[in-house]
Amino acid sequence: MDTVKIQAMKNGPFIVSGEVEILDSQGEKMDTKNKNKALLCRCGQSLNKLFCDGTHKKVNFKSVCVRNMSDLNPDPASSRLRRPA
Repeated sequence: MDTVKIQAMKNGPFIVSGEVEILDSQGEKMDTKNKNKALLCRCGQSLNKLFCDGTHKKVNFKSVCVRNMSDLNPDPASSRLRRPA
């Protein structure tokens, strides 16, 4: 089996490459055009969720990427993580 890689594109989708199966919320295998590559939406605006349809460009999506989860600071007031200042 190929190594699976997930790459966050600057201001764009996640690119998932390698041999993966993507399942829907009922555990059913989703039909993907390319079995070894999928572009997953990060902006939340795609009309074809969970896949990217390029809408991030229209809505001027700006991403924040961190190298390590430890670069995020836990917010003591909630269980959510907040972006570094």
